[in-house]
Amino acid sequence: KGGKGKTNTQPVTVVQMLQKRSKEGVSAWVAYCKIMNVYVGFGIVAIPYSVASGGWCSLMLLPIMAFLAWLTAIQITRSFVVTGTNTYEDLGHAAGGRLGEWW
Repeated sequence: KGGKGKTNTQPVTVVQMLQKRSKEGVSAWVAYCKIMNVYVGFGIVAIPYSVASGGWCSLMLLPIMAFLAWLTAIQITRSFVVTGTNTYEDLGHAAGGRLGEWW
């Protein structure tokens, strides 16, 4: 047990991966799962509703909206990197001062 030079060859479970935290408090795997959950959940709800209320023509707008959401995600990610912040509250403060924390 615990000899020098030995590696842990036990398989890593999903639970163990989710419990592993980075220094910011959330692992990349957890962030990925949460983002995918939002996108998949939105798609499941939005597509039938958009067809029911807007007809088939509304499906043409869906890729445009997806593209705009992608651009927004890129901008937010860049903003976090440039400001060096980790939360939306800190990003709001960096962008708009004390008033920006509330929006």
